[in-house]
Amino acid sequence: MGIILSLFVFFASVSSSFAASFHWVDREGFHSVDQVTKVPMEYRKDLPMARSRTALPFTEVEDRDGAMYVWFTFGQSGFTYPYIPARDMPKSPFFKRVDAPQAANIAWWKGFVALYDGKKAILATARGEVSLKAMERKRGTAAWYRFEGPPPAKKSPLAEKAPQAALKSADDALMHLGGAATFPPQVKDDAERDLLRTEWQNAIARLEALRRKYPDDPKLLRLLGAGYRMGYNLGMPEAWERAEAYLLRAEELAADAPEPYISLGILYADSSAEYAEPAERQFQTALRHARAEQLPQIWWGLALALYNQGKVKEAVATIDRLIARYPADAKARKLRETFLKEKNGER
Repeated sequence: MGIILSLFVFFASVSSSFAASFHWVDREGFHSVDQVTKVPMEYRKDLPMARSRTALPFTEVEDRDGAMYVWFTFGQSGFTYPYIPARDMPKSPFFKRVDAPQAANIAWWKGFVALYDGKKAILATARGEVSLKAMERKRGTAAWYRFEGPPPAKKSPLAEKAPQAALKSADDALMHLGGAATFPPQVKDDAERDLLRTEWQNAIARLEALRRKYPDDPKLLRLLGAGYRMGYNLGMPEAWERAEAYLLRAEELAADAPEPYISLGILYADSSAEYAEPAERQFQTALRHARAEQLPQIWWGLALALYNQGKVKEAVATIDRLIARYPADAKARKLRETFLKEKNGER
């Protein structure tokens, strides 16, 4: 339980007021919300800010009974249980009442709970630290509960994979959208763009229908991410967010597969300059898992990501690796010339 105490100072110092946009994927599909207050409770620990510990996944107003703060802190420390409001804590099978409190036990009142630091007799809450004596003067004598943990989790069977024929068919549909593979898209006029958009919508509809049958197939999710990246290139609403969400989920399900990292690196590289560093990280990760035939694509993307961060020397060294393997690659040589002009101040 000492892990929890190590988080007290951190959480008490973070502002509990936070509003932003978050995206994630579950078995029901893609979700996007604009404010923390709109995030369904059961998904909050999956949000980026919760995983990175950059902010609390709730507002101070929402945590009036202290239960959400306790739930979140326990979850970050590896102790998982369904959210329980303070009034229901005594009925929960996850907690046991104890007579003498110890560090990281829960101080309970009918309308409030807080975490106890046994050494200083201090309670940690989302609003900061408060002494136990002060709280008991306000609310009366506390009852104490210890986290007992959930029952043993049942092992779930391996996620069913989509048939290879269906994946190939979906991949072929995306290949027909060649003009949307780059940013900006390679189209002659608005009519061609509109035609590509129609074909894209049909391809994505097929992929989404397949995903509903096989929601945890990383190859399928990677194809969806790549497809939505094409939609972003075509200017389709929310396509960027969907591409990122599906590719992050694919990485989670198949951490050793290079394809999701490559696809997400391309998405970031095609975005604004602020995504150059994340793009570099994706390509560097892809390199650790890549097959030989994937290296040229990764080197190309990595070189651009480095260049866009002003790391010109590293960008030149990276594109040189591509040229060493394919000396006749005119595009790679042209890109190297661009890098060198920047290095020599001839931009």
